[in-house]
Amino acid sequence: MRVEALDAEGDAIDGLSKDDCVPLTADRIRHLVKWGDTTDCHLIRARLIRL
Repeated sequence: MRVEALDAEGDAIDGLSKDDCVPLTADRIRHLVKWGDTTDCHLIRARLIRL
């Protein structure tokens, strides 16, 4: 499964699209979502987003 971060208008946030997401492969309830090798969350800080 892949996760995408969407802005308030429903558009994928650059760098946080499903194509950038590292696939989730474990059968768990909790996951750490990663997009490429990005470690900075400034793109989504203090923004309304949907996953």
